[in-house]
Amino acid sequence: MKRKICILLSIVLLLTVGLTGCKNRVDETAATTEATTEQEVQTEQETSTEQETLTEEDLKTAQGTTYTWEEITVTIPDAWEGKYVVKEYEGGFGFLQKASNDIEEGMGYLYGFFREDRMVCAHPGATHIAYTADTMYYMAEPTDVTCVVEDQSIVDEYSKLCEAKEQLAASLQIDKEGVRYDAREFIYPMSETLLLDETDLFTYNSNDLRIGRNEIYARHGKTFKDITLQDYFNACSWYEPVGPDIGDKDLSETEKKNVELIKEQEEVLAKKKPYPQKVSYGETLHIPFINEATESEVCCKIAKTTPDSDEYEAIITVDGKDFSLADFDVFLEIPETEHYYITDISPYFDGLEIAILDYGYSDYSMTYFFTYSDTLHCIGSVTGIPFIDISGYDGFANEGGVIGTERTNLIMTAGAYHNWWYNYNDGKLEDQSIDMFCDMIPGEAHELLIDLPVYYTRDETSDTFVMPAQKEVFFTGTDDKEWMRIKDGSGKEGYIHINEMNITNVNMDANDVFTGLYFAG
Repeated sequence: MKRKICILLSIVLLLTVGLTGCKNRVDETAATTEATTEQEVQTEQETSTEQETLTEEDLKTAQGTTYTWEEITVTIPDAWEGKYVVKEYEGGFGFLQKASNDIEEGMGYLYGFFREDRMVCAHPGATHIAYTADTMYYMAEPTDVTCVVEDQSIVDEYSKLCEAKEQLAASLQIDKEGVRYDAREFIYPMSETLLLDETDLFTYNSNDLRIGRNEIYARHGKTFKDITLQDYFNACSWYEPVGPDIGDKDLSETEKKNVELIKEQEEVLAKKKPYPQKVSYGETLHIPFINEATESEVCCKIAKTTPDSDEYEAIITVDGKDFSLADFDVFLEIPETEHYYITDISPYFDGLEIAILDYGYSDYSMTYFFTYSDTLHCIGSVTGIPFIDISGYDGFANEGGVIGTERTNLIMTAGAYHNWWYNYNDGKLEDQSIDMFCDMIPGEAHELLIDLPVYYTRDETSDTFVMPAQKEVFFTGTDDKEWMRIKDGSGKEGYIHINEMNITNVNMDANDVFTGLYFAG
Protein backbone atom coordinates (compact mmCIF):
# COMPACT_ATOMS: atom_id res chain seq x y z
CA MET A 1 0.00 0.00 0.00
CA LYS A 2 1.34 3.41 -0.89
CA ARG A 3 2.25 5.64 2.01
CA LYS A 4 -0.37 8.30 2.65
CA ILE A 5 1.84 10.60 4.59
CA CYS A 6 2.74 14.24 4.64
CA ILE A 7 6.32 14.64 3.54
CA LEU A 8 8.58 17.51 4.39
CA LEU A 9 11.01 17.91 1.53
CA SER A 10 14.34 19.47 2.37
CA ILE A 11 15.52 21.04 -0.87
CA VAL A 12 19.24 21.45 -1.39
CA LEU A 13 20.04 24.11 -3.96
CA LEU A 14 23.26 23.26 -5.79
CA LEU A 15 24.45 26.12 -7.98
CA THR A 16 26.67 25.62 -11.00
CA VAL A 17 30.40 26.10 -10.44
CA GLY A 18 32.41 27.78 -13.22
CA LEU A 19 35.76 26.07 -13.91
CA THR A 20 38.56 26.59 -16.38
CA GLY A 21 38.54 23.10 -17.87
CA CYS A 22 40.98 20.24 -17.77
CA LYS A 23 44.30 22.01 -18.44
CA ASN A 24 46.82 21.68 -15.66
CA ARG A 25 47.53 24.90 -13.81
CA VAL A 26 50.79 25.95 -12.21
CA ASP A 27 50.63 26.80 -8.50
CA GLU A 28 52.69 29.99 -8.23
CA THR A 29 52.21 30.34 -4.47
CA ALA A 30 54.89 28.70 -2.32
CA ALA A 31 53.12 29.25 1.01
CA THR A 32 51.46 26.17 2.50
CA THR A 33 49.53 25.63 5.68
CA GLU A 34 49.73 22.53 7.86
CA ALA A 35 46.16 21.40 8.59
CA THR A 36 44.97 21.85 12.15
CA THR A 37 41.54 20.63 13.13
CA GLU A 38 39.05 23.36 14.08
CA GLN A 39 41.71 26.07 13.96
CA GLU A 40 40.49 29.51 12.94
CA VAL A 41 42.91 31.71 11.11
CA GLN A 42 42.97 34.92 9.15
CA THR A 43 45.30 35.23 6.20
CA GLU A 44 46.76 38.47 7.55
CA GLN A 45 47.98 36.60 10.66
CA GLU A 46 50.13 33.55 11.38
CA THR A 47 48.26 30.54 9.96
CA SER A 48 50.03 27.64 11.66
CA THR A 49 52.60 27.02 14.34
CA GLU A 50 54.88 25.41 11.75
CA GLN A 51 54.43 28.03 9.04
CA GLU A 52 56.21 31.34 8.86
CA THR A 53 54.14 34.42 9.57
CA LEU A 54 52.83 35.86 6.31
CA THR A 55 52.06 39.53 5.87
CA GLU A 56 49.22 40.75 3.70
CA GLU A 57 51.82 41.86 1.16
CA ASP A 58 53.30 38.33 1.10
CA LEU A 59 49.89 36.92 0.20
CA LYS A 60 49.16 39.41 -2.57
CA THR A 61 49.32 38.26 -6.19
CA ALA A 62 48.41 40.01 -9.37
CA GLN A 63 44.87 38.70 -8.92
CA GLY A 64 44.36 39.23 -5.20
CA THR A 65 45.15 37.43 -1.95
CA THR A 66 45.92 33.71 -2.10
CA TYR A 67 45.21 31.16 0.60
CA THR A 68 47.00 27.81 0.59
CA TRP A 69 46.15 24.66 2.52
CA GLU A 70 48.60 21.85 1.76
CA GLU A 71 48.37 21.38 -2.04
CA ILE A 72 45.20 23.49 -2.51
CA THR A 73 45.44 27.22 -3.29
CA VAL A 74 42.61 29.64 -4.05
CA THR A 75 42.65 33.35 -4.77
CA ILE A 76 40.44 35.36 -2.44
CA PRO A 77 38.37 38.08 -4.16
CA ASP A 78 39.37 41.66 -3.37
CA ALA A 79 35.77 42.34 -2.30
CA TRP A 80 36.26 39.89 0.60
CA GLU A 81 39.12 41.86 2.18
CA GLY A 82 38.63 42.16 5.94
CA LYS A 83 35.27 40.35 5.80
CA TYR A 84 36.22 36.68 6.13
CA VAL A 85 38.02 34.20 8.34
CA VAL A 86 39.34 30.74 7.52
CA LYS A 87 38.60 27.60 9.50
CA GLU A 88 40.69 24.51 8.86
CA TYR A 89 39.30 21.00 9.19
CA GLU A 90 40.60 17.50 8.73
CA GLY A 91 40.87 17.17 4.98
CA GLY A 92 40.26 20.78 4.03
CA PHE A 93 39.24 24.30 4.99
CA GLY A 94 36.34 26.71 4.81
CA PHE A 95 35.71 30.46 4.54
CA LEU A 96 33.30 32.13 6.96
CA GLN A 97 31.88 35.63 7.12
CA LYS A 98 33.84 37.39 9.85
CA ALA A 99 30.91 39.48 11.10
CA SER A 100 28.74 36.41 11.75
CA ASN A 101 31.58 34.32 13.15
CA ASP A 102 32.53 37.10 15.59
CA ILE A 103 29.02 36.97 17.06
CA GLU A 104 28.70 33.20 17.12
CA GLU A 105 31.62 30.94 16.30
CA GLY A 106 31.00 28.80 13.25
CA MET A 107 28.28 31.04 11.82
CA GLY A 108 28.57 32.67 8.39
CA TYR A 109 29.83 29.66 6.42
CA LEU A 110 30.49 30.69 2.80
CA TYR A 111 32.50 28.11 0.85
CA GLY A 112 35.01 25.40 1.54
CA PHE A 113 37.43 23.09 -0.24
CA PHE A 114 38.34 19.57 0.78
CA ARG A 115 39.62 16.30 -0.63
CA GLU A 116 38.66 12.64 -0.35
CA ASP A 117 40.00 9.39 -1.74
CA ARG A 118 36.59 8.31 -2.99
CA MET A 119 34.63 9.28 -6.06
CA VAL A 120 31.28 10.25 -4.55
CA CYS A 121 30.82 12.56 -1.59
CA ALA A 122 27.74 12.43 0.63
CA HIS A 123 28.24 15.91 2.12
CA PRO A 124 25.26 18.17 1.33
CA GLY A 125 26.24 21.10 -0.84
CA ALA A 126 29.50 19.53 -2.08
CA THR A 127 30.40 19.52 -5.77
CA HIS A 128 33.38 17.71 -7.25
CA ILE A 129 35.63 20.33 -8.80
CA ALA A 130 38.98 18.66 -9.63
CA TYR A 131 40.58 15.22 -9.44
CA THR A 132 43.59 13.03 -9.96
CA ALA A 133 43.75 9.27 -10.48
CA ASP A 134 43.21 8.64 -6.75
CA THR A 135 41.96 11.88 -5.15
CA MET A 136 38.79 13.92 -5.57
CA TYR A 137 38.63 17.61 -4.68
CA TYR A 138 35.35 19.21 -3.69
CA MET A 139 33.97 22.69 -3.28
CA ALA A 140 31.33 22.93 -0.58
CA GLU A 141 28.65 25.57 -0.15
CA PRO A 142 25.92 26.08 2.45
CA THR A 143 22.55 24.50 1.84
CA ASP A 144 20.84 27.33 3.73
CA VAL A 145 21.59 30.85 4.94
CA THR A 146 24.08 30.38 7.77
CA CYS A 147 24.77 34.00 8.73
CA VAL A 148 23.46 35.93 11.74
CA VAL A 149 20.05 37.10 10.52
CA GLU A 150 19.19 39.58 13.26
CA ASP A 151 21.36 42.28 11.68
CA GLN A 152 20.26 43.18 8.15
CA SER A 153 23.63 44.70 7.28
CA ILE A 154 25.27 41.34 8.08
CA VAL A 155 22.69 39.54 5.92
CA ASP A 156 23.30 41.93 3.02
CA GLU A 157 27.08 41.54 3.31
CA TYR A 158 26.76 37.74 3.50
CA SER A 159 24.65 37.68 0.32
CA LYS A 160 27.22 39.82 -1.48
CA LEU A 161 30.11 37.59 -0.35
CA CYS A 162 28.27 34.53 -1.67
CA GLU A 163 28.25 36.04 -5.16
CA ALA A 164 31.98 35.32 -5.48
CA LYS A 165 31.47 31.57 -5.80
CA GLU A 166 32.38 31.19 -9.49
CA GLN A 167 35.33 33.56 -9.15
CA LEU A 168 36.65 31.62 -6.16
CA ALA A 169 36.17 28.28 -7.90
CA ALA A 170 37.88 29.45 -11.09
CA SER A 171 40.96 30.45 -9.10
CA LEU A 172 41.54 26.95 -7.74
CA GLN A 173 45.10 25.62 -8.11
CA ILE A 174 46.20 22.17 -6.92
CA ASP A 175 49.90 21.38 -6.66
CA LYS A 176 49.70 17.72 -7.59
CA GLU A 177 50.76 15.76 -10.65
CA GLY A 178 48.03 14.82 -13.11
CA VAL A 179 45.33 17.08 -11.69
CA ARG A 180 42.32 17.77 -13.92
CA TYR A 181 39.79 20.56 -13.55
CA ASP A 182 36.93 19.23 -15.67
CA ALA A 183 35.35 17.24 -12.82
CA ARG A 184 31.92 18.85 -12.96
CA GLU A 185 31.57 17.72 -16.58
CA PHE A 186 31.41 14.13 -15.32
CA ILE A 187 28.96 12.19 -13.21
CA TYR A 188 31.80 9.90 -12.08
CA PRO A 189 35.09 11.70 -12.82
CA MET A 190 37.35 8.86 -11.62
CA SER A 191 35.45 5.91 -13.08
CA GLU A 192 38.36 5.07 -15.41
CA THR A 193 40.79 4.53 -12.51
CA LEU A 194 38.70 3.82 -9.39
CA LEU A 195 36.08 1.17 -8.73
CA LEU A 196 32.64 2.37 -7.75
CA ASP A 197 30.69 0.64 -5.02
CA GLU A 198 26.95 0.41 -4.45
CA THR A 199 26.90 3.27 -1.95
CA ASP A 200 28.32 5.56 -4.65
CA LEU A 201 25.19 5.07 -6.76
CA PHE A 202 22.30 5.45 -4.34
CA THR A 203 21.97 9.24 -4.60
CA TYR A 204 21.80 9.32 -8.41
CA ASN A 205 18.59 9.23 -10.43
CA SER A 206 18.00 7.36 -13.67
CA ASN A 207 19.21 10.25 -15.86
CA ASP A 208 22.46 10.57 -13.92
CA LEU A 209 23.10 6.83 -14.04
CA ARG A 210 22.51 6.71 -17.79
CA ILE A 211 24.93 9.55 -18.44
CA GLY A 212 27.44 8.13 -15.94
CA ARG A 213 27.44 4.76 -17.67
CA ASN A 214 27.77 6.21 -21.17
CA GLU A 215 30.46 8.72 -20.22
CA ILE A 216 32.78 5.74 -19.63
CA TYR A 217 32.49 4.96 -23.36
CA ALA A 218 32.52 8.64 -24.32
CA ARG A 219 35.96 9.00 -22.70
CA HIS A 220 37.21 6.68 -25.43
CA GLY A 221 35.48 8.70 -28.15
CA LYS A 222 32.27 6.72 -28.71
CA THR A 223 29.63 8.49 -30.78
CA PHE A 224 25.95 7.89 -30.04
CA LYS A 225 22.84 7.37 -32.13
CA ASP A 226 20.83 8.97 -29.32
CA ILE A 227 20.90 12.68 -30.18
CA THR A 228 20.38 13.69 -26.54
CA LEU A 229 23.47 11.80 -25.42
CA GLN A 230 25.51 13.00 -28.40
CA ASP A 231 24.60 16.66 -27.79
CA TYR A 232 25.40 16.25 -24.10
CA PHE A 233 28.90 14.91 -24.72
CA ASN A 234 29.58 17.33 -27.59
CA ALA A 235 29.37 20.12 -25.02
CA CYS A 236 31.97 18.49 -22.75
CA SER A 237 35.44 19.99 -23.08
CA TRP A 238 37.16 16.61 -22.71
CA TYR A 239 35.14 14.80 -25.41
CA GLU A 240 36.91 13.84 -28.64
CA PRO A 241 34.60 11.79 -30.89
CA VAL A 242 36.09 8.75 -32.64
CA GLY A 243 33.18 6.65 -33.87
CA PRO A 244 30.24 4.37 -32.99
CA ASP A 245 32.26 1.15 -32.72
CA ILE A 246 33.79 1.97 -29.32
CA GLY A 247 32.59 -0.74 -26.94
CA ASP A 248 33.53 -3.01 -24.06
CA LYS A 249 36.62 -4.19 -25.95
CA ASP A 250 38.07 -0.70 -25.54
CA LEU A 251 37.49 -0.49 -21.78
CA SER A 252 39.81 -1.37 -18.93
CA GLU A 253 38.74 -4.00 -16.39
CA THR A 254 37.96 -1.21 -13.92
CA GLU A 255 35.74 0.53 -16.44
CA LYS A 256 33.93 -2.70 -17.36
CA LYS A 257 33.16 -3.40 -13.71
CA ASN A 258 31.88 0.14 -13.24
CA VAL A 259 29.61 -0.17 -16.28
CA GLU A 260 28.14 -3.41 -14.92
CA LEU A 261 27.59 -1.93 -11.46
CA ILE A 262 25.80 1.11 -12.90
CA LYS A 263 23.63 -1.18 -15.06
CA GLU A 264 22.66 -3.16 -11.96
CA GLN A 265 21.60 0.02 -10.17
CA GLU A 266 19.59 1.10 -13.22
CA GLU A 267 17.78 -2.25 -13.09
CA VAL A 268 17.09 -1.80 -9.37
CA LEU A 269 15.53 1.60 -10.02
CA ALA A 270 13.47 0.24 -12.93
CA LYS A 271 11.99 -2.48 -10.69
CA LYS A 272 11.13 0.06 -8.01
CA LYS A 273 9.48 2.32 -10.59
CA PRO A 274 7.36 0.26 -13.03
CA TYR A 275 5.96 3.43 -14.55
CA PRO A 276 5.81 5.20 -16.99
CA GLN A 277 4.24 2.42 -19.01
CA LYS A 278 3.53 2.82 -22.73
CA VAL A 279 0.03 1.71 -23.78
CA SER A 280 -1.47 1.39 -27.25
CA TYR A 281 -4.65 3.35 -27.94
CA GLY A 282 -7.64 1.01 -27.91
CA GLU A 283 -5.98 -1.47 -25.51
CA THR A 284 -7.99 -2.25 -22.37
CA LEU A 285 -6.06 -2.26 -19.08
CA HIS A 286 -6.90 -3.49 -15.60
CA ILE A 287 -4.72 -1.39 -13.30
CA PRO A 288 -4.90 0.27 -9.83
CA PHE A 289 -5.73 3.58 -11.52
CA ILE A 290 -7.82 5.06 -8.67
CA ASN A 291 -6.13 3.37 -5.70
CA GLU A 292 -3.88 0.41 -5.01
CA ALA A 293 -6.62 -1.65 -3.43
CA THR A 294 -8.90 -1.67 -6.47
CA GLU A 295 -8.29 -2.45 -10.12
CA SER A 296 -10.03 -0.27 -12.66
CA GLU A 297 -10.75 -0.92 -16.31
CA VAL A 298 -9.10 1.79 -18.39
CA CYS A 299 -9.13 2.38 -22.14
CA CYS A 300 -8.16 5.39 -24.28
CA LYS A 301 -9.12 5.94 -27.91
CA ILE A 302 -8.22 8.68 -30.37
CA ALA A 303 -9.39 9.42 -33.90
CA LYS A 304 -10.03 12.27 -36.30
CA THR A 305 -13.51 13.75 -35.93
CA THR A 306 -14.04 13.05 -39.67
CA PRO A 307 -11.73 11.34 -42.18
CA ASP A 308 -10.87 14.68 -43.84
CA SER A 309 -10.67 16.74 -40.65
CA ASP A 310 -7.55 18.11 -39.00
CA GLU A 311 -9.28 17.86 -35.62
CA TYR A 312 -8.97 14.94 -33.24
CA GLU A 313 -11.21 13.56 -30.54
CA ALA A 314 -9.77 11.60 -27.64
CA ILE A 315 -11.91 9.58 -25.23
CA ILE A 316 -10.76 8.23 -21.87
CA THR A 317 -12.93 5.43 -20.48
CA VAL A 318 -12.69 4.45 -16.81
CA ASP A 319 -14.86 1.64 -15.49
CA GLY A 320 -17.36 2.14 -18.32
CA LYS A 321 -17.57 5.94 -18.02
CA ASP A 322 -16.51 7.96 -21.07
CA PHE A 323 -14.78 11.33 -20.85
CA SER A 324 -13.87 13.52 -23.81
CA LEU A 325 -10.73 15.65 -23.59
CA ALA A 326 -12.78 18.48 -25.04
CA ASP A 327 -14.72 18.53 -21.75
CA PHE A 328 -11.49 19.78 -20.17
CA ASP A 329 -10.80 22.33 -22.93
CA VAL A 330 -7.99 20.12 -24.22
CA PHE A 331 -7.91 20.24 -28.03
CA LEU A 332 -5.12 18.23 -29.60
CA GLU A 333 -3.31 19.63 -32.65
CA ILE A 334 -0.83 16.93 -33.70
CA PRO A 335 -1.34 14.16 -31.14
CA GLU A 336 0.63 10.97 -30.75
CA THR A 337 -1.95 8.56 -32.24
CA GLU A 338 -0.28 5.22 -31.56
CA HIS A 339 0.14 5.25 -27.80
CA TYR A 340 -0.24 7.10 -24.51
CA TYR A 341 1.33 6.47 -21.10
CA ILE A 342 0.32 5.45 -17.59
CA THR A 343 2.44 7.34 -15.06
CA ASP A 344 2.95 7.49 -11.30
CA ILE A 345 4.18 11.01 -10.55
CA SER A 346 4.10 10.63 -6.79
CA PRO A 347 4.58 7.15 -5.28
CA TYR A 348 3.50 8.53 -1.89
CA PHE A 349 -0.14 8.93 -2.90
CA ASP A 350 -2.74 6.54 -4.26
CA GLY A 351 -3.65 6.63 -7.91
CA LEU A 352 -1.96 6.75 -11.27
CA GLU A 353 -2.19 9.18 -14.18
CA ILE A 354 -2.98 8.98 -17.87
CA ALA A 355 -0.59 11.05 -20.02
CA ILE A 356 -1.72 12.18 -23.49
CA LEU A 357 0.91 13.56 -25.89
CA ASP A 358 0.45 16.40 -28.37
CA TYR A 359 3.36 17.47 -30.60
CA GLY A 360 1.59 20.73 -31.55
CA TYR A 361 1.69 22.93 -34.64
CA SER A 362 3.55 26.09 -33.77
CA ASP A 363 4.42 26.01 -30.10
CA TYR A 364 6.22 23.51 -27.90
CA SER A 365 4.91 19.96 -27.49
CA MET A 366 2.53 19.35 -24.60
CA THR A 367 1.79 16.40 -22.33
CA TYR A 368 -1.59 16.41 -20.54
CA PHE A 369 -2.14 14.46 -17.32
CA PHE A 370 -5.43 13.03 -16.00
CA THR A 371 -6.34 11.37 -12.70
CA TYR A 372 -9.57 9.90 -11.35
CA SER A 373 -11.36 10.60 -8.07
CA ASP A 374 -15.15 10.18 -8.33
CA THR A 375 -14.72 11.56 -11.83
CA LEU A 376 -11.89 12.30 -14.25
CA HIS A 377 -9.70 15.34 -13.51
CA CYS A 378 -7.12 17.11 -15.66
CA ILE A 379 -4.31 17.98 -13.26
CA GLY A 380 -2.48 20.08 -15.81
CA SER A 381 0.03 19.95 -18.63
CA VAL A 382 3.79 19.93 -19.00
CA THR A 383 5.57 21.45 -22.00
CA GLY A 384 7.71 18.96 -23.82
CA ILE A 385 7.54 15.17 -23.97
CA PRO A 386 9.02 13.79 -20.72
CA PHE A 387 9.43 10.18 -21.87
CA ILE A 388 12.90 8.77 -22.45
CA ASP A 389 11.96 6.67 -25.49
CA ILE A 390 10.91 9.87 -27.32
CA SER A 391 12.93 12.74 -25.86
CA GLY A 392 16.02 10.95 -24.56
CA TYR A 393 15.59 11.87 -20.88
CA ASP A 394 13.50 10.47 -18.04
CA GLY A 395 11.08 13.19 -16.99
CA PHE A 396 10.01 11.12 -13.97
CA ALA A 397 13.48 10.63 -12.49
CA ASN A 398 12.61 12.77 -9.45
CA GLU A 399 9.76 11.58 -7.26
CA GLY A 400 6.83 13.95 -6.91
CA GLY A 401 7.31 15.88 -10.11
CA VAL A 402 7.85 15.94 -13.85
CA ILE A 403 10.84 17.34 -15.75
CA GLY A 404 9.64 19.09 -18.87
CA THR A 405 11.16 21.42 -21.43
CA GLU A 406 10.21 25.03 -22.10
CA ARG A 407 10.97 27.07 -25.19
CA THR A 408 13.28 30.05 -24.71
CA ASN A 409 13.77 32.87 -27.23
CA LEU A 410 16.25 35.22 -25.61
CA ILE A 411 18.78 35.48 -28.45
CA MET A 412 17.64 32.35 -30.34
CA THR A 413 15.08 29.59 -30.08
CA ALA A 414 16.26 26.84 -27.76
CA GLY A 415 14.94 24.70 -24.92
CA ALA A 416 15.40 24.77 -21.16
CA TYR A 417 14.52 22.19 -18.54
CA HIS A 418 11.67 23.08 -16.18
CA ASN A 419 10.40 21.21 -13.12
CA TRP A 420 6.70 20.70 -12.44
CA TRP A 421 5.75 19.51 -8.96
CA TYR A 422 2.47 17.81 -8.16
CA ASN A 423 0.53 19.82 -5.59
CA TYR A 424 -1.51 16.94 -4.24
CA ASN A 425 -3.73 19.12 -2.05
CA ASP A 426 -4.84 21.26 -5.00
CA GLY A 427 -4.66 18.40 -7.48
CA LYS A 428 -2.53 20.43 -9.89
CA LEU A 429 0.88 20.34 -11.52
CA GLU A 430 2.77 23.57 -10.86
CA ASP A 431 5.75 24.90 -12.81
CA GLN A 432 8.41 25.55 -10.17
CA SER A 433 10.92 27.00 -12.65
CA ILE A 434 9.11 30.22 -13.56
CA ASP A 435 11.38 33.22 -12.90
CA MET A 436 14.27 30.87 -12.13
CA PHE A 437 17.57 30.32 -13.92
CA CYS A 438 17.35 26.98 -15.72
CA ASP A 439 19.76 24.60 -17.42
CA MET A 440 19.35 24.55 -21.19
CA ILE A 441 18.93 21.44 -23.28
CA PRO A 442 22.31 20.63 -24.85
CA GLY A 443 22.37 21.88 -28.42
CA GLU A 444 24.63 22.87 -31.26
CA ALA A 445 27.82 24.85 -30.84
CA HIS A 446 28.19 28.50 -31.88
CA GLU A 447 31.31 30.31 -32.99
CA LEU A 448 32.35 33.16 -30.71
CA LEU A 449 33.53 35.91 -33.04
CA ILE A 450 35.19 38.27 -30.56
CA ASP A 451 37.12 38.21 -27.31
CA LEU A 452 34.14 38.50 -24.98
CA PRO A 453 34.23 39.75 -21.39
CA VAL A 454 31.79 37.61 -19.39
CA TYR A 455 30.56 37.98 -15.83
CA TYR A 456 31.34 35.49 -13.08
CA THR A 457 27.80 35.96 -11.73
CA ARG A 458 24.46 37.29 -12.95
CA ASP A 459 25.29 40.80 -11.80
CA GLU A 460 26.49 43.59 -14.07
CA THR A 461 28.66 44.93 -11.23
CA SER A 462 30.44 41.59 -10.74
CA ASP A 463 33.98 40.87 -11.93
CA THR A 464 34.55 39.60 -15.45
CA PHE A 465 37.02 37.43 -17.32
CA VAL A 466 37.70 37.36 -21.04
CA MET A 467 36.44 34.40 -23.06
CA PRO A 468 38.61 34.39 -26.19
CA ALA A 469 37.18 34.13 -29.70
CA GLN A 470 36.88 30.45 -30.66
CA LYS A 471 35.09 28.05 -32.97
CA GLU A 472 32.81 26.40 -30.42
CA VAL A 473 30.97 27.73 -27.40
CA PHE A 474 27.72 26.42 -25.93
CA PHE A 475 24.71 28.06 -24.31
CA THR A 476 24.10 26.16 -21.06
CA GLY A 477 21.58 28.16 -19.01
CA THR A 478 19.09 31.03 -19.10
CA ASP A 479 16.44 32.91 -17.16
CA ASP A 480 14.75 33.68 -20.50
CA LYS A 481 14.67 37.35 -19.56
CA GLU A 482 18.10 38.93 -19.53
CA TRP A 483 20.85 36.41 -18.68
CA MET A 484 22.47 33.45 -20.40
CA ARG A 485 25.30 31.20 -19.28
CA ILE A 486 27.89 30.17 -21.87
CA LYS A 487 30.67 27.58 -21.80
CA ASP A 488 33.85 27.66 -23.83
CA GLY A 489 36.04 24.88 -25.19
CA SER A 490 38.02 24.59 -21.95
CA GLY A 491 34.86 24.04 -19.90
CA LYS A 492 34.89 27.49 -18.29
CA GLU A 493 31.50 29.15 -17.88
CA GLY A 494 30.35 32.73 -17.47
CA TYR A 495 27.33 34.96 -18.00
CA ILE A 496 26.24 37.42 -20.65
CA HIS A 497 23.61 40.11 -20.12
CA ILE A 498 21.08 40.72 -22.88
CA ASN A 499 18.77 43.64 -23.64
CA GLU A 500 16.60 42.56 -26.55
CA MET A 501 19.29 41.30 -28.98
CA ASN A 502 22.06 43.46 -27.56
CA ILE A 503 24.89 41.82 -25.58
CA THR A 504 25.39 44.58 -23.03
CA ASN A 505 28.79 43.17 -21.95
CA VAL A 506 30.17 44.69 -25.15
CA ASN A 507 27.16 46.68 -26.42
CA MET A 508 26.97 44.64 -29.61
CA ASP A 509 24.21 42.83 -31.46
CA ALA A 510 24.17 39.12 -30.59
CA ASN A 511 24.55 38.19 -34.28
CA ASP A 512 27.88 40.07 -34.36
CA VAL A 513 29.09 38.10 -31.32
CA PHE A 514 27.85 34.56 -32.09
CA THR A 515 27.12 32.63 -35.27
CA GLY A 516 24.20 30.29 -35.84
CA LEU A 517 21.48 32.23 -34.02
CA TYR A 518 17.98 31.56 -35.31
CA PHE A 519 14.35 31.82 -34.26
CA ALA A 520 11.72 29.15 -34.92
CA GLY A 521 8.41 30.17 -36.39
